[in-house]
Amino acid sequence: MFKTWLLYFLTLLATFIFFLFYKMWFSWFCLVILTVLPFAALIMCIISAKTFDFTTVVPLSVHNNERSSIKINITGLASQFSFCRLKVTVRDMMSGSSNVPSVLSYARGISEIPIDTDHCGSYVYKINSIRVYDMFGFFFSTHRCNKEFDVVVRPVPVIPKNRIDLSALRAECVRSASSLSSDLYDVREYRIGDSLKSVHWKASAKKDTLLVREPFEQVYSHSRFRIDLTDDREYLDKQLSEMMYTSAYCIDRELSHRIKIRSRSQKEVSFDIENRQDLEDTVTSILHMRVAGRT
Repeated sequence: MFKTWLLYFLTLLATFIFFLFYKMWFSWFCLVILTVLPFAALIMCIISAKTFDFTTVVPLSVHNNERSSIKINITGLASQFSFCRLKVTVRDMMSGSSNVPSVLSYARGISEIPIDTDHCGSYVYKINSIRVYDMFGFFFSTHRCNKEFDVVVRPVPVIPKNRIDLSALRAECVRSASSLSSDLYDVREYRIGDSLKSVHWKASAKKDTLLVREPFEQVYSHSRFRIDLTDDREYLDKQLSEMMYTSAYCIDRELSHRIKIRSRSQKEVSFDIENRQDLEDTVTSILHMRVAGRT
């Protein structure tokens, strides 16, 4: 804005000198136009500020290295006779860092705030204020808005270098079953309260004492995947991408599993995964955690 006024006064001075040496209608015309210009700019700024409004189109979720942006649509006369400058704060929820990019809107009130998708994470974009300038840049009016948008940059599933061994992931064990029709069972002595349906008559006859079946069922214990949150974002992106693929691989084969995360506080946080929705919710939660600092 200072440069605009400086350029204006220099131009006005040059035009006045030109008028002194060339007193014809053209010099008069140029001098009048330059004199009236700030007043016209002030009127345009006031009208634009009175009719100013804007809408946003925000992608709530994008993928790592995917090109995306937040679109700002300026409406009213401000989109025709002025330009706008947006003051935006971008906060990385995983690292805690912030930056303040400046965004200009020229093309008929449409501007874009580019989304940083270089690394996975959760980013809060906050539009602090919007300055509406006249088309020449002499005057402006400031509109406070304080709008926040949470954009999640998700990992893209990547096949791990080490081949997934499904047999190693499935850890078999047995536990007591509620159904008496199980093919797996043990035999023990009768206790008061046992159902007569559970009596093993053949074994009881051989041992000459009352024996009952104790049914068991075969189950698979939780397979576990562990991720350490680190400030090495490249390595963390790789871990998350491989975890996404491995977890989806297990879900497709109906293998429940558990993802363990060591957060910045060094406390392990566990997430049980049974289906795709569990995986999506888990990834969202992980991307809102703070990464550990260097030690």
